Amino acid sequence: MRRPSGGALAAGALVLVVSVALAAGCGSPQADEDLAYEEYERGLRLEEQGNLAKAFEAFSAAIELDRRLAVAYSARGSVYHRYDNLGLALVDINRAIALDPDLAIAYHNRGLVLVAAESNEDALLSFSKAIQLDPSLGDAYYHRARVYYASDDIEGSIEDLTSAIELTPRSPNLYLTRGRVYVTAGDTAKAVADLEQVLALTENEALAVAARQLLALVQ
Repeated sequence: MRRPSGGALAAGALVLVVSVALAAGCGSPQADEDLAYEEYERGLRLEEQGNLAKAFEAFSAAIELDRRLAVAYSARGSVYHRYDNLGLALVDINRAIALDPDLAIAYHNRGLVLVAAESNEDALLSFSKAIQLDPSLGDAYYHRARVYYASDDIEGSIEDLTSAIELTPRSPNLYLTRGRVYVTAGDTAKAVADLEQVLALTENEALAVAARQLLALVQ
């Protein structure tokens, strides 16, 4: 299926913004802020459902209603990233950080964009800042671990994956990823333990097949 272009996204967002503005009328600034956050939350739900175009429209509507809503810029930047528009993704995410320098998810999202742009050193800095601001942000540990692995820092990758697992102890994907890193490190015993944990936790056949293949390789 053909992805919507940046122009199509922007046009769709404009239609939604106009309709929101007409519905809101000449409300108070507080009312606009409340409506903006509702649009932002609606965008999150749409993104979770996989409806990126509608999510983009909702985030754009939120921004039109409240130009200082940092989380909406960060979220829209994330959608731009998923459409491979890295330039506009960085514009939105950097705007979010300028508005709220303590917004951990914005640094995480910037890290993802920088990985896509093959700027791993800068990505590490962004993920590290996200973790500093919110040590419970498991995705930041996971993605930083992937960058460490790509940079041949096996120890750093294992350490971050372990932190992510401590935060989400029933994630088969995390155990599978760490199991692969242990295979690379030559630590067969720990690799086997992680891969067996994948099989104990998952009902996803693709993950189970990947775990069995690695177990057959190391046992």
